Amino acid sequence: MWSTDLSTKLQVQVTGSGGTGSCGVTVTWAIDAGVGSLANTTSTTNADGNASVNYTYGPTSGTVSISAAVTGLTAASFTLEAIPNRTVLWLKADVGVTLDGSNLVNTWTDQSTVLYSVGQTDAARRPSINNSAINGKPAIVFAANATAKLLTIGTGFSDFSNGYTVFIVARPDQSATAATILRLDKAGSSNFLSFETGSTTNLSFQDYRTPTGGNGISTTASSITVSTFQLFGVTFDIPGAGTANVFRNGISLNSGAFSILPSVISRDLNTIAASNGSGAAPFVGAIAEIILYDKILNATDRVDTQGYLNRKYAL
Repeated sequence: MWSTDLSTKLQVQVTGSGGTGSCGVTVTWAIDAGVGSLANTTSTTNADGNASVNYTYGPTSGTVSISAAVTGLTAASFTLEAIPNRTVLWLKADVGVTLDGSNLVNTWTDQSTVLYSVGQTDAARRPSINNSAINGKPAIVFAANATAKLLTIGTGFSDFSNGYTVFIVARPDQSATAATILRLDKAGSSNFLSFETGSTTNLSFQDYRTPTGGNGISTTASSITVSTFQLFGVTFDIPGAGTANVFRNGISLNSGAFSILPSVISRDLNTIAASNGSGAAPFVGAIAEIILYDKILNATDRVDTQGYLNRKYAL
């Protein structure tokens, strides 16, 4: 499953009665539902019996079904999920996680086309992974510890003039004041966008721009659930009225108009699950997936992206 920014390779194997690969067999590929394009409508199996085709997503989100047929055999099928394009960060615990010798997370490969470097060079601060944390799928675990566990993200995230939308599948395991889930910041100048859990089992979103100041909104107390995976989200309509909206499981919990909008500035102090900012507490819990856009998604695209995450994690 990939963003519409990308293509993906689909492969099938054709075997004979003895279980060995059949060479030279024609496989016919077809898009049965959804949009996008196939590089070829047919391909031929190699010496191992494998045949493949590259599929490129179309401009809209939703479910895509593709079949691979061989005369005389039952067709194989693929079901993929397309989400809106323009992701600037896409982290999935089931893809691209590398572990060190202690089975701690060393790097987490960004699946967006930006390919940000995400990881932790300090072994004492590396989180762990639970390979069956939610609906049989993994999540990165940030445990309570004297040394806060966090991951850092490379420099960038400079221009959100077209808006900001984020979706995070997370399980908070305790409440703490300003426990950062995702923070994008500029070292030495406090130009940040920060999505946090709060001390009253709630969520908050902050936008700060030096030297002007900042805005923030928070949800009511007990609006999230500890020790349960939920889908958290924020939309920030920067090119419109400047309205920020905080969601839980697709339902708006609070919204407000921000008079101060983010600077266009390269941010180099970007963190997941803890912040280098003063006064910020570590996030204790687990994160299965993060999808960030540098635009405001319309209602249809937001619902489609929520649908993809709901189906994947059975939220």
